[in-house]
Amino acid sequence: MFSAIFLIIFLVIILTGIQKCPPSIQGFLDYEFSTGIRGIMAIAIILHHMAQIFGEPFSNKAILFFFISLVGPFYMLSGYGLAQNLMTKKNYLHGFIKKRIGKLAFPFLAAFVSEAIWAVSSTGGVS
Repeated sequence: MFSAIFLIIFLVIILTGIQKCPPSIQGFLDYEFSTGIRGIMAIAIILHHMAQIFGEPFSNKAILFFFISLVGPFYMLSGYGLAQNLMTKKNYLHGFIKKRIGKLAFPFLAAFVSEAIWAVSSTGGVS
């Protein structure tokens, strides 16, 4: 029951968050469009990781398969964006690692701390 509700909520988020693609090819993978799609895929990947950690009620096989199927397109869009920026922006790699670490440090630490809190509260300690 919870899995069906979870899937319906996720589909509503996806359907309301995706804008109609402009008819021109140039606008198909522009920054705003691809960022929105990658954001939706990132949420699905996070939910998949939650399903792996927490198990029930997230472990419906259809939902897990749906989440897994979004990993490849997420990496493709991310790689496409990186390649486009590398080809079009001068000195794109200058400070690249510093900027990426800044964007990824907080989500990583938040995930690490929340998983540690869950592990301690559910098992009485970290194994």
